[in-house]
Amino acid sequence: MSRSVIIGLLAISLALALSGFDRESARTAELLAIPFPTPSPMGPMPTPTLPPFFPPNEPPPLPFTSLTLEIIAPSQAVLLLQPVPLIVKLTNNGSRPALGYKALGFRTSPIYVDVRKTDASNRTPVTQLDPLQVFSNKPHAALPSGESIRSTDLLTLNLSRYFPEPGTYEIRAKLANPGRTQFIESNVVIIAVREPGPLDRPAYNLIKDSAFGEYLFSGFEFNRTETILETLATMHPQSPYARHANYLLGETYFHRRDYVRALPKLVRLENDNGFIYAEKVRRYLAEIRGGPPRP
Repeated sequence: MSRSVIIGLLAISLALALSGFDRESARTAELLAIPFPTPSPMGPMPTPTLPPFFPPNEPPPLPFTSLTLEIIAPSQAVLLLQPVPLIVKLTNNGSRPALGYKALGFRTSPIYVDVRKTDASNRTPVTQLDPLQVFSNKPHAALPSGESIRSTDLLTLNLSRYFPEPGTYEIRAKLANPGRTQFIESNVVIIAVREPGPLDRPAYNLIKDSAFGEYLFSGFEFNRTETILETLATMHPQSPYARHANYLLGETYFHRRDYVRALPKLVRLENDNGFIYAEKVRRYLAEIRGGPPRP
């Protein structure tokens, strides 16, 4: 092939390539010139609304502050460093449903407690009711007319701060609404805190001298407090402290499904009908034994 023919073919190929490049460039420029669609204005986001508690054609619920809060002290007297049982009860005495809660409890409800020695002027707020206390932000629930809900709990943290010496003490509670803007105040209950006698003094000293005395019965750091709890339950079985030690041990083992260790601890409380958690003890034992709870 002659040189002139080769040069001619190269010229034709170059022209075709440039022509294709120009066409592609023109198409790219054309596409880039097309404006992107402009989003239509959305306006402000609508505020989410909660489902209504009541049908629209019924009267509105009574306000949260129309409810009645009551506390009950099942034990009129406790020893120094002994957990203090309390029942908190919320009742709707109104003629129609009211804004309330589905359940109560020291762990999840905005319950506030303060304590005052009867011969003192100042009240001391209990800064923490439960070691795992996390207030729930759930919205109101309807509490029907004439009904109530209750919780059964123990004061177990920093007892030497709130009940530092023998004497009589007032305990009062408040319950807040979910927004913490409204409060219901309870009645006042009075309990006696007593010095341990000779039979209970060894158990008391064991708690007082331990590194965990301020939260021993709360369930916090159970793996560290387990040995002291076992000592209380085994070496001081007649002491009031042993009731709480047996319960905490039995309940923890139960939830860990260690029924072999849970059973003897719970059996010690089976006939103790005055114990604040007697009903739970019967439920745990019934599940372990595979039958209905005993009355």
